[in-house]
Amino acid sequence: MNSLKISGSYAVSSGKEVAESSLTDLSRILPCLEGVVNVYTISPASLHCRLKIKERLVRGTFDLEAEIEKSEDLFSLHFRLNGTLGTAIGSVKVTFAADPGTHMTCITYDGSVEIKGLAAAVSGSAVDETVRKMLDHIVQCLFGNDGSVKQ
Repeated sequence: MNSLKISGSYAVSSGKEVAESSLTDLSRILPCLEGVVNVYTISPASLHCRLKIKERLVRGTFDLEAEIEKSEDLFSLHFRLNGTLGTAIGSVKVTFAADPGTHMTCITYDGSVEIKGLAAAVSGSAVDETVRKMLDHIVQCLFGNDGSVKQ
């Protein structure tokens, strides 16, 4: 088993309500996930799909199950990735903070992932890099490619 922490932040030029509604609705995130080959179920709060990941050391077909829990200024994403080489189970807490002076919203995430099976032998930095690429793509997809997204 391999455990790793994941964290980071983005500043987007969207209001807090827009950023929050975009990132807390899995049906809006689905079109931004690269490699989706089949969708089993989708709703704003849950997603079950199959996707292919083709990154440097992280490759394969995975079943992704995700659920969102919301509260006032925080939401939690719980996920499970199952593949032939192992399983990744994780949880990420996401917060939103508006900056009225710049009309930007800071999105901060902090969580952990446990990787089991043969996939646990993959370098933690390769997994972290893959997660960051996926998140970067989702944020760019939801908030635009016009330079409005700053990491």
